[in-house]
Order: sequence, then structure tokens, then C-alpha cells
Amino acid sequence: MEKCSKRMPDGVYNITWIIDLKDSSLSMSVVKSMKDMFVQLGDYYTETMARCVVTNVGFTLNLIWSFVKPFLAQETVDKFNLVKGGDKEAFYSVAEKALLPKEFFGDLAYTFNFEELVKDEENE
Repeated sequence: MEKCSKRMPDGVYNITWIIDLKDSSLSMSVVKSMKDMFVQLGDYYTETMARCVVTNVGFTLNLIWSFVKPFLAQETVDKFNLVKGGDKEAFYSVAEKALLPKEFFGDLAYTFNFEELVKDEENE
């Protein structure tokens, strides 16, 4: 989150996260990471996080969310949207179609490049 904040252009103060759990196995480490993510984003980044859409959510994560949700402020809970995957409106409610990557029903052609990200971080 800190690195995202540093990369935001002037005048941008909020981040919308899209977390895709497609093809992820829900091992205990992933379950713990997701629980920690909900709590940390809610506790430490309430002002910076505009919205968070978690897509391709399975039963296990819904169960975790129902356990963690009562411990978070309602303002934080309202920022999270857990969707099964094919709900276009869930994505359009958090960002314009032009700003969404194609795999999330948008128009943006974006490919994640890990090597480029690492190279950018080394230059900071």
C-alpha cells in the first residue's frame, strides 16, 4: 500500500483495489493473508482505500469475511465488495469502464509485468 501511495499522481488520494482469486488455492497461508489484508486495510488505510473488490470468491473466503466483518468499522466494511466473478456491475460501481482492465469487463489493455515492477522499485 505504501508503494502504491508513492506512485499516485498529484491530486490522487484514493486507491481502488481489485483482488482476483481465480486459480488460487485456499491454503491456510492464503486464508491468513486474506484475513490480515481485510484487517490491515481497514485499520491502517481507511482514508487511502477508496474501494476493494475481491473477485472469484469462494465459500471459504465468504466465511472468513463474515467472521472478520464485525470487528471492522462500518465505513470500512462498506468499502469491500466480494463477488463471484461475472458481476460486471460490481466492477462498474468502483471504476469507469475505461479504467478497468479487460479481464474485469473494462477497456484497458494492461499486462502485469513483475520484472518491470522490480526494476522500477530498484530505481526508487
